[in-house]
Amino acid sequence: MKKPVLSFLLVVTLLLLSQLPALAMEIEISDSGVVSFYNDQVLGREDERTNAAGSRESMQQRDGMQTGQAREAQPSRTMPANSDTRLRVSEEHTRVEVRLEDKKQMERPTDRIGFDDIEHTTTDRLRVETSAQLRDKNEERGERTEEKQMSRSEAAERALEERRNRTEEKIEIRNQQREDGTQEFQFESRSVQARLNGAEFILDPETNEVTVVTPSGEEKVLTHLPDQAIARMQERGFFDSVPGIDPEQVDLSIETKEDGRVVYSTVVEKEERLFGLFPRTVETKLELNDETGEVTEERVQQRSFLGRLLGF
Repeated sequence: MKKPVLSFLLVVTLLLLSQLPALAMEIEISDSGVVSFYNDQVLGREDERTNAAGSRESMQQRDGMQTGQAREAQPSRTMPANSDTRLRVSEEHTRVEVRLEDKKQMERPTDRIGFDDIEHTTTDRLRVETSAQLRDKNEERGERTEEKQMSRSEAAERALEERRNRTEEKIEIRNQQREDGTQEFQFESRSVQARLNGAEFILDPETNEVTVVTPSGEEKVLTHLPDQAIARMQERGFFDSVPGIDPEQVDLSIETKEDGRVVYSTVVEKEERLFGLFPRTVETKLELNDETGEVTEERVQQRSFLGRLLGF
């Protein structure tokens, strides 16, 4: 009598576990475009999830691994290179949702809302590592790229060319929970980090393009990586009057404007002299237009009228 009861409880337990979302997930996109998932469960349809097979290191252990270090764990799932699938990552209440989208199906006209074959799961902690190198999918895309070059600024084209030459570098993206429980994503390249304000982005494993989704749903391919944004600001001399600036410590964010522009922004304290005599410290906001590479500077207004008048 006890054996059937124990068997029944075991089956119920396994069924319950199979419905739980992954508590931690790590996604690695290789230089050749192969996508590997390391998580507690296989990424799949909501009603088809199963426990991941094979050994797996804990996320806490893997967080300390350096880029390129060999793994002992086997991925719970892999996607072959040159597949027509892209990854969409977004905030789902206080968790992170990862979706696999069929690019071919999305290009076909349909009267339906959503797609049956989209696979998705949610997780508490996410880390994504992908190549920084920008690739063209095929000759047809290359032709479209040449057409776009006509409308890009020299600075923007230079940023894209730099990415095409970054054959051995990685981008890391991870989530971070704010104090109010909502999620934000941190992009990192060459040890420079930038927060994404508006928590939704898309990764294309075939091209290594990172696309920011604006609050209105518009998709904007990211031209600059965080370290490139800081480099452009430095080239324009915007940090010259900021003593001891460390690019890796700059509080950088990726924002979308009401007109759809995507910008990198940061607020820094600059030393100036009032009337050319009295030293003072003022706050100024720097913004880099990601599409054009143009950098602008705007004084952060102080709260009081006297402060605005004197610059304190």
